Amino acid sequence: MNDYNTRFDAAPELLGSSELAELLGVSRNTAIRMMRQPGFPLLMPRQQRNRKVNKYQLRSWMRGGQQG
Repeated sequence: MNDYNTRFDAAPELLGSSELAELLGVSRNTAIRMMRQPGFPLLMPRQQRNRKVNKYQLRSWMRGGQQG
């Protein structure tokens, strides 16, 4: 099992920008920019603070699947 799979399994189901950054190995600013992309599977897209994403929807989105 590679390092990403280990981090994914250990991550909480709902990810904020800090958890997303840690999971992907990027800076928090990069995670925030990613979360602002059109089509990103945020739980509450209109929310400006405390944005969250479900880790399973994130994985599907990253693989090119549909959100939801």
